[in-house]
Amino acid sequence: GFKEIDLKFQVAGVIESFNFEEGEKIQEGDIIASLIQRDALLKLKYAEIEMSKNAKLFELGAISQMKLDQSKLEYESAKSDLDKTNIYAPSNGLLGSRLMDVGSYVTPSDSASLKVGVFVDISNVYAEFSIIEKDVPKVALGQKAEVFADAYPTKTFNGVLDRISPIIEGRS
Repeated sequence: GFKEIDLKFQVAGVIESFNFEEGEKIQEGDIIASLIQRDALLKLKYAEIEMSKNAKLFELGAISQMKLDQSKLEYESAKSDLDKTNIYAPSNGLLGSRLMDVGSYVTPSDSASLKVGVFVDISNVYAEFSIIEKDVPKVALGQKAEVFADAYPTKTFNGVLDRISPIIEGRS
């Protein structure tokens, strides 16, 4: 696929559900996986109650606009924290690999070992080729190309050359 995106949660928690298996199609916005949301839901409910209470107090003139605005921000923050317990599909694609299961504990980290899977966007694909040095003058950016794959012996894939590496590696 043209894009392969590592799937990671933005918050720590235990995986409650994984909604797709490897190779399954996913639509933009689908929830791919979720953490246990009990604590995030409680914080959201508490913030909602506080915001509602403060709205009534503001109407009565018992609190300032700043206090009301603060409770609204706390509600939005709690809502954002709840959203972070889900991984949403960034576009249409496939689940390329699933690396963790329900019940696994995850933390937000840059470490590749903490990704829960890989999302693959196959709306475009790319192929990488090596050519021998003497054929370099025969290729140019924008040139049309036909690609053949052993997996699809009767099919031709059409593309356009969009990059030429300036590095020569061995004989190619």
